[in-house]
Order: sequence, then structure tokens, then C-alpha cells
Amino acid sequence: MHYNTVTYVALGVAVILSIGGVVSTQDLHVLWDNENSSDYDNNWRYLMDTLRAHGVIVHYVEDTSYFHSEEGVGEGWTNLMAMDMLCLIDLCYYYDAEEKGRIINFARSGGRIVELESSSRFHPYANDLLINSGWRTTMEILDTVNRLLWSDEEAYELTPFPPVTNGFGICKLFRPTAMYCGEHAWPYYIIHGSIPYPVAAISYPFLHEGNCSTYILLVTGVENWNENRRYADE
Repeated sequence: MHYNTVTYVALGVAVILSIGGVVSTQDLHVLWDNENSSDYDNNWRYLMDTLRAHGVIVHYVEDTSYFHSEEGVGEGWTNLMAMDMLCLIDLCYYYDAEEKGRIINFARSGGRIVELESSSRFHPYANDLLINSGWRTTMEILDTVNRLLWSDEEAYELTPFPPVTNGFGICKLFRPTAMYCGEHAWPYYIIHGSIPYPVAAISYPFLHEGNCSTYILLVTGVENWNENRRYADE
């Protein structure tokens, strides 16, 4: 049995929309930094189209008219503070100090961040943001144990962490990567082998300031959430 693209897109949408107690998706504003995202025009359009079909208003940093004719003009970072959520997918370069400060300030002000990672080649850029001293995510992707977890397609049991895991029992991931989770991060996808490794977690980066309203959701192994024809039904 092969799982089609819609299966993974539906799961991705459910994860993004269920976190943080989001009840209604209508008029939920999400900014996607599609400029700093690898192969976004081919790989992630199903995810964004499905979000929009659920009533989410998706905003883009870079112009998208050449593959989303109904969307068109990118907004840059001008309206970031008016967004409900920032979506980062497969960062492909390092953010500079100003960009990191902008993202961290958004989070400190109550903004929520979803970061999806599908390949180990993008992890250095994600880690560079996660370990920035401007916040305490206490999360880091550990590529040194990456290949110990690799499999072409696995169903992983979720560790209950309401409301993040509400309605989910398992999650299918493709080649997920182990993560370090410190005092501000709670893992909820854990691979149980000789050593249990978290592969997805939620972090409250300003917990030390008494701020519990913002979070960063990090999920690895999400290649099968995109438009990948290897997973089409036969």
C-alpha cells in the first residue's frame, strides 16, 4: 500500500492547525518565508494550497505569481508582526543578524513558529537559528545520529502532548532526524530503539521569562508531506 500525497498533506495541515489550541482556521494569517526555502515551487505548493483551502490566509515573503497565479506579490517581512504564525520550511541559507532579530522579536511578542525539515543538508541553517542567544529554544537537530534512524517509510507512535497530539496516534515520517531537547522543549514524536530519540518537539523559547503564549514547533522527516510522486497510489 502506497500513501498518496494528499495523505501527507492532510497530516501536515492537521499538525500545523491543531497546535496551540487553534480552533478555527478562518482568517488565520500565516507568513511563509518561501525565499529561504529550498525547492519551494515544486515541493510545498500542495501544503500551502491545502492550508488556503482550509481558510488560512497564506502570505509569502517572495513573489509567487509564477506558480500561484491567484496569490502573486510577495510581501517581504513588512507585515510579520500582524501575522498569527510564521512558517519556515527547509531553510537553505543562514539568516543574518537583522533577520534573526526580527524572527525572535515576533516570537517574544506572541507569534508562533512552525519549522519543517525534510533533509539533513538544510539542518545547519535551522540549527543556527535555533541556538541563537536571543532566545532559549533548547532544541537542536543532531545529524550525527541521523542515519541510525533512516527508513524509507515508518509509522511512529506519538508521545501524548495535548493539544499538539490531539487526534493522532501515529505519524508517518521519511528519514527523520534525532533531536536534542532541553528544559524548554518537549518531544512528542519519539523513535524507540535501543536508545529513544525525539524527532519532533515543541519549544517555549521564553519560558524563562514567564511567556508561555509563544512556541516553536519543529518536525523532521517531512519529505513525504510534499508533492513527492514516489508516494503516489499505484
